[in-house]
Amino acid sequence: MILTIGTPSAIAVSKTESTIPFVYGAVADPQGAGLIPSSRATGIQNAGDGIVKQAVAFIKAAFPTKKKIGSIYNAGEPNSVYVQGFIKKYCEENGLELKQVTVSNSSELASATEFLCNDVDILYTANDNTVNAGITSVVSVCEKKNVPIVIGDLSTLSKGALFAVGLEYKSMGNDLADMMFELLNGKKISEVPPQSAPTAEIWVNKTVMNKMHYIYPSDSVAFNLINKPFRRKVQSHRCWLEC
Repeated sequence: MILTIGTPSAIAVSKTESTIPFVYGAVADPQGAGLIPSSRATGIQNAGDGIVKQAVAFIKAAFPTKKKIGSIYNAGEPNSVYVQGFIKKYCEENGLELKQVTVSNSSELASATEFLCNDVDILYTANDNTVNAGITSVVSVCEKKNVPIVIGDLSTLSKGALFAVGLEYKSMGNDLADMMFELLNGKKISEVPPQSAPTAEIWVNKTVMNKMHYIYPSDSVAFNLINKPFRRKVQSHRCWLEC
C-alpha cells in the first residue's frame, strides 16, 4: 500500500509498472492527472467545482461593493489550471471581473502581485502550490496596496491573508486512513471508490481584519457565517458556507 500527498507524487506513482495499490490525497483533478479510473488507485480530491463556487459566493458576500478579482497561479501545475477554470466560470456567473496572471516560480510572485494590485480590488489565490510557498511575497505587496487576500490554503492564513476558503486536512487525513484500513483488510480498490472534495471551511484572520479595518457587511451572508472562534494562536475564526 502506498499513500501519496499532492498531484506530482500521485502521478509519479501511477506511472510505475507496480501493481501495489495506492491512495492519493490533496489532488485537485485526479481524472485529469490520469490517476482514475484505475484498478490500483483511489483517494480524495482537495479541490473542485464546489469549493470554488463557495469561495466566489463568499467573496461576493464579504465584499459586496467590489467587482474586480485578481488571481495568480502557476500554469505548470495541472491542479491550478483545473481550478482556474472554475474561478473564471463562477466569477462570470456572479458578475465579477476576473484578471488572471501566471508565474513559473516563486521569484515572479512579487512582480505579478504588483501588476494585479494596480487593477483589482481583491486577490483570490485559490490553492496554488507556488503561491502558497511564496505567500509572504504576495502578502508584502498586498499590504502596501491595501488589497485583501483570500487564499485557498487554510494553513497559510496566519501568514497574512484576510480569509481562507479551503479544506481542513486533518479531517481528510482521517478519511484517507479509513480508506487505507478498508483496503488493508481485504477490500478491493473498486469497493473503495474515489471521493470528491468535501465542503470547504472559511476562516478569517482577525489580526489582518483589524489591521485593514475590515468590517463585515451587517446584512450579508458573510457576517452571519463568520462567527465561531477557532485556532486562538492565529486569532482566526471558522465557519461553514453552504451554497
